[in-house]
Amino acid sequence: MGDAWFSCRYFQSQKFKNYKLSIWPVRLVASADVKSASRPCVGRRKKINNMAYVYILKTANNNYYVGSTQDIDVRLKQHQQGKVKSTKSKLPIKLVFKEYYETKSEAQKKEYKIKNWKSKKMIEKLIKQGPFV
Repeated sequence: MGDAWFSCRYFQSQKFKNYKLSIWPVRLVASADVKSASRPCVGRRKKINNMAYVYILKTANNNYYVGSTQDIDVRLKQHQQGKVKSTKSKLPIKLVFKEYYETKSEAQKKEYKIKNWKSKKMIEKLIKQGPFV
């Protein structure tokens, strides 16, 4: 049993290159088989990428929806599938602006700042000069 020390996180990171590589010694109880060694450690994997996005959608009735998220692709799919209450009746939607931030709180601060403008012209000005998709 002495040479049955493995790192489950190491085995996972070989398969998923964009996930965090951390090596922790794990003592196997029953066998030294690599497949059974990595099996107990399989679970939810955390991405290194903690970026957050502020995005603006243009709705079918020419209004704008401002939001923030950490996974822009998943959030856009939710909007397009009608799973978001506030944009469900305004389909189809189009992504016209996105900007990334290092932390979620920075993105939320920017989102609230844009929402407090309450002016369509200010949002259109931001879209023209800001980062475009």
